[in-house]
Amino acid sequence: MRAWICVAMLAAAPAHAQNIDYPTLFEQNADQVIIDDEGDKLRRRLEMPGGVTLYSVGEGATARFAGFDQSGMMAVGCTAKLVIDLLRADTACESVFTPAERDQLTSLLDRVVAFSARNAVPRVDAPVERARIDTAIAADAGQCQANMVNSARLFGDQFLAEDTQAEIERSLATDRLPVSLPCL
Repeated sequence: MRAWICVAMLAAAPAHAQNIDYPTLFEQNADQVIIDDEGDKLRRRLEMPGGVTLYSVGEGATARFAGFDQSGMMAVGCTAKLVIDLLRADTACESVFTPAERDQLTSLLDRVVAFSARNAVPRVDAPVERARIDTAIAADAGQCQANMVNSARLFGDQFLAEDTQAEIERSLATDRLPVSLPCL
């Protein structure tokens, strides 16, 4: 039940934001879809390889989708969002991170984009996706907001810690849909 509540709350964002075509996945795997007949809206669940579960609530144009990584590893879509947010803060506030830390974040972004491109449905071109992300990050130059430096620095220290990086590397070693949930 908790997963369905999360779908209702979090699936307001467009499904394409994660480079996952949820309707196509449900259509292509129709024989594996589990229908949960509770309430007045159609609720469907689809177990995917790698420990990812997809949920759909509603039908047609009003359907909402979400994917949950239940593999025990970090959701790669979440990792991507966090790296992008840290690099955006670094750009907006002019060097929150040292050059070595920035290089580490940039290298991680390259690996996360490659993973996401390889596992997205439909597949996406990694260089095109990276260029789109770089453009978005560059657009934040000079847009530093109050507490952004302290927040990014505090979170960045934890995110760049050796144990967190080891967990991310383990997560990137197992192909699966790059869903964003759970995220911290």
